[in-house]
Amino acid sequence: MKAQSKRIIIEGTINSENQRLLDKYEQYINIKNLSPKTINNYLLDLQQWMKFMNSKQGDLLAKEATEDDIEEYIYFRMKEGNNEDRIKRVCASISAFYKFLRKKKMIPENPMEFFDRPRKCEGVRNKHFLTKEQVDTMKEVVSAQGDLRIDTYIALSLSTAGRISAIQTLKWDQIDFENRVIEEVLEKGRKTVEFTFSVEVKDLLLKLKEHYEEQGINLPWVFVTKYHGEYRCAGQTTLRRWARLAGEAIGIDDFAPHSFRRSCATILKNNNMALEDISEKLNHAGSDVTKLYVKTDKKKLRELQDSVGI
Repeated sequence: MKAQSKRIIIEGTINSENQRLLDKYEQYINIKNLSPKTINNYLLDLQQWMKFMNSKQGDLLAKEATEDDIEEYIYFRMKEGNNEDRIKRVCASISAFYKFLRKKKMIPENPMEFFDRPRKCEGVRNKHFLTKEQVDTMKEVVSAQGDLRIDTYIALSLSTAGRISAIQTLKWDQIDFENRVIEEVLEKGRKTVEFTFSVEVKDLLLKLKEHYEEQGINLPWVFVTKYHGEYRCAGQTTLRRWARLAGEAIGIDDFAPHSFRRSCATILKNNNMALEDISEKLNHAGSDVTKLYVKTDKKKLRELQDSVGI
C-alpha cells in the first residue's frame, strides 16, 4: 500500500513577474483540450512552486530558475511528506510550464530537460551528503587523473558552496586572491553576494591561471573547455560531467553539482558551525531552507550524548 501523501500548503505571495507568466500559461492551457480538473491541478501546483520561490528562494524568477532550484523545491516537498504520486504530479506540472516557456521563446533552455524525475517505486535523485573523509578520497582519486580544471572545480564548489550557475560563469577579475574572496557573484533574486574560499582553493586557482598562461589561453572565465578546436567558457553540461566523474571516484554514479553545496553545509555543521552562519554562507534567506542541506552526523551526536551522561 502506498503511503498517504501529506497535504502541504505554502503560504505567501507570488512575484508579479511570475504571476504574469502564470496568467499567460493559464490562457494557453485553457484553449487546449484538457479537463478542468487537470488545469486546476496544474495551476495549484505552479502557484505553490512560485510561492516557494518568493518566500524560500530569495524572490526567484521562474525564468531564471535552474535545475538545482527545482530540485531544492522537490526535495522540500519530499521532506515535508509528499508521496511518490504527488511528487510525480508536481514534476509534471512544472515540466509542462517550462515546455510552454521554451516553446514561446521566453527562456533560452528548459531547466527540466535533464531533471531526474521519479520513476515507479523510486524517488527523485538521491541526495548526497559527503563526509570529510569521502571528500579527501574524491580529491585524491580525481587528482591522479591529471586535469587541473576538475581538481579546481571540486575544491572551489566545496569551499564556496556556490551554485552551478555562479561557478560556471566565474571570471578571473572577480577573484581577490589576497583576501580569498570572490566578488560580485550574482545570486538568486538578482542580488549580488561574495564567496569566501580556502587556502587550498587559492593555490589551485593560481596554478590553473598559470597553466592557462602557459597554454596561451587568454579568456576571462575560470573554467574553460575546447569546442570545435577553440577554448570557450565551460557550460553547465560540462560541469555536471565533472561532478559525475568526481562522484564515480568514490562509487557514487549519480553525483550532481548541487551535492557539493549540500556536502559543504553538512561538513560545516558537523564541525560545530552554527546553522545561522551556514545559512549566511549559502546565501539563504533563512535557516529553515538551510536545514534541508544538512545531514547530522549521528555518531557525533551519540558521542556527545555519552560525554554528558544523558
